[in-house]
This record gives sequence, structure tokens and C-alpha cells, in this order.
Amino acid sequence: MKLNFKEIFLLPNLITLFRLFLALPIAYIAFNYNKLSFPNYYLILCIIIAFISDLADGYVARKTNTVTEMGKLLDPLADKLLTAILIILFWMLEFVPLIYLIILLSRDVVIFIGGILLAKKIGTITPSNFFGKFTVFTIGLYFLTILFVGAEYWLSNLMLIISGALSILSIFVYLIRGLKLIKLYGNL
Repeated sequence: MKLNFKEIFLLPNLITLFRLFLALPIAYIAFNYNKLSFPNYYLILCIIIAFISDLADGYVARKTNTVTEMGKLLDPLADKLLTAILIILFWMLEFVPLIYLIILLSRDVVIFIGGILLAKKIGTITPSNFFGKFTVFTIGLYFLTILFVGAEYWLSNLMLIISGALSILSIFVYLIRGLKLIKLYGNL
């Protein structure tokens, strides 16, 4: 696995970096939530921009044949950083239960560290898979549901259960995928 830092300047990676920098306005909103007028609208805007940029970076990378090791590292890092900031914010605001915070942060730490260990073992970074992307999508939908209708609404509770269950299941999906890749590369 070799990271080429010049690859940062490729369009898909610049889009991903933009998504990473969305952490700044989200953090600002988090620390000033009660001082801002309509903070939920700003958060909704940031989440929608993050969704669009997440779709765009992968689409552009595939269409322009610029899928890179740097992009495969930055993309999940951006997803995990934004998710962590949002889940901590929502927990601080008492929108989500502590167990959900623990599940999401544990999931992201386990998958990220596991991905790094796997990359060292097989020599390449494995990109996010559909199941992981879908899980992050449901987490984002849960966040949007909270912001639109409130944490107590039945739809929010349903999204909490779905995204929480998928988050736990995704750990096992990534573990199985990692073991298969290690076996495929003959390092088991």
C-alpha cells in the first residue's frame, strides 16, 4: 500500500476533502447550537451537502478512472469524522441515547482500525462496500429525521432501531469481508 500525496489534487479527492472540512461548520453549530437561529436548518444543509459530496466523489472517481489509494483512505475517514461529530452533538443535545453513541463510535473505530490492519496485511486499501455505505446512509436519514420531526417521533425511533442494527451488523460484514480478503491474498 503506497499513498501518493499528489493524488489529493485529483477532483474526487478534493470533493472528499471538502466533505472532511464540513466538520468545521458542524462543530461550530455544535458549540453554538443554542445561540443560533434555526440551527437544525444549518445541520440539515451540512448533512445534505455531505450526502451529495459522498455520492459525487465516488461517481467522479469511477467515471474518470481516478480511484486511488488516497481516496479509498480519505472517503471513509470523512464519513467517520462527520458521523462522530454529529452523533456526539446529538447525544449532547439529548437527541440520541448513550447506547447509540457507543454503537456508532465503536463501529467506526473498529472498522477504521480493522481497515488499516487489513491494508497492511494485504498491501492495498479496500474501499467502502455497499453495505457500509447503506449503513451510513441510514444513519444520515436518522439524523435528518431527528432534525425534521424531533427525536421522540415514531419515525425517529424506527430509524434509530434500523440504523443501530445495521451499524452492529456492518461490523460483522466488514470482518467477514476482511477475513475473505486475507485468505484470498494467502496471508491467513
